[in-house]
Parts: sequence; C-alpha cells; structure tokens
Amino acid sequence: MPHGIELLEDIRSGPHIRVNIRPLKFDKTLTGSIGETQRIIEVARVMFRGWDYPHVDVENRASTGDYVHNWVDYAHFREYWRFYRSGQFVHLFAFREDGYREQCERDAGIQGVWPEEGLSVTGYLGVIATIYLITEIHEFAARLARGAGFRGGAWVSIALRDVGGRLLYLGGDPTRIFTGCYPAAEDQVTWERSHALDELLGNAAGLAVDACEYVLNGFGWHPTNLREFIAHEQQKLLAKQAD
Repeated sequence: MPHGIELLEDIRSGPHIRVNIRPLKFDKTLTGSIGETQRIIEVARVMFRGWDYPHVDVENRASTGDYVHNWVDYAHFREYWRFYRSGQFVHLFAFREDGYREQCERDAGIQGVWPEEGLSVTGYLGVIATIYLITEIHEFAARLARGAGFRGGAWVSIALRDVGGRLLYLGGDPTRIFTGCYPAAEDQVTWERSHALDELLGNAAGLAVDACEYVLNGFGWHPTNLREFIAHEQQKLLAKQAD
C-alpha cells in the first residue's frame, strides 16, 4: 500500500477534519489533463501563514487518470488531499493541536480554561487557529472555483470528526483571557453550504465568518459579539497579506 494511502487510513481512524469542495454541476473532465489539474491547485493554494493551504509537497505526490493526490506527515502536520479532474477537492487532516497537546493544555490553563469536573478532555481546538483555517479554506475555495471554472455554483463542507470531549481554548497570545469550559456538544460538527459563484468569489471572507460562527457554536460558545470577534481576528490575518 502506498505511503499516502496508509497515512490517509491512519488519519481517518482518529479525530480529524474533512474538507470537501466541489462544483454543483458535474463534469468528469472539467480541469482537462492531469498536468493542468495539478497546475490549478498549485495556483489556487493560499499562503496566508507559514504553511500553505492546502500544503503542496513536491516529494509526496502522485496521480491517476482521474485525480492528483498529495500527502505530508511532518511535525503536527498530518494531511492527505485529492483533487479530481471533475473539480472536486477532498482534504483530510489530523487536528494540528494534537501534535502539541501539552502546550495547548498549558496555554489553556494560563488563559483561564479549566475542564468541568467529570469531563474527560480528549484534545483542544484553538479558536484563533480555527478562524484562520476556515478563512483559508474559503479563500482557497474561491480561487479553486475561479481557476477550475466551476459551473452552477460551489459546495463547501467542513466536518470536524470525533470531537467528543475536545475543548476550546483561545490560542495565540497565552496572556489573553478566555475563561470558561467549552467542550464539543456532539461527536461531529459539520458546516456545509452551497454558494452561487459570484457570492463565493466576491465574499469568501464573509462566508468564512458564517462558518466560523457555526463551528464555534458547536462547542457551546455563544458570546453576543462572536461575529464581530471573528471578523476582527480574521482581519488580522488578511491585513498581513496587504503589507
């Protein structure tokens, strides 16, 4: 079994995030050749931070007649993705916080997050990192839709799987206060929506705010200013691109 498939199965077996982006109108050969399919995703990937979304690893990639695929298993980055000639993109990756859990637990305690009595904490989810990630996913979706020539609109799905007992913490600057205990309400939190192409291309950041709000609500966090908080943190990320 190729290493990429082994990694995929390992990721699937534990807590992970699954992202699916596809055109609403199916065309098996939308992107043309396999070479063009690879080029489209390399052009569409987002470089907002030190790690691209999706990560394109020049050493760990392969292709079939229908799709290109890529994988990486490095530090806390454990990822596998496929991009089909139909324009469908599927990405599975382990929670990055699981690669540095002790640091998450320490920072959460400093910020004021303490598990309630009887709660078995299975892991952590950084609020700031999640806002950044979902923003990157939506920006990538917009670029992919444009580059691949999506037809009929676009479907975007973000599923956080096996998150029972996973606890929110703020992340970022450990001196910022984030008091409370916010575990996932269900074992899976899934955001999925279809978008008109002009909506996705013209308002990817706004759609990301909607998705972030939904995901964070899934952990029982409902502050009255949540949307404003998400948009404020998001702008910090986007402002770096304008510098």
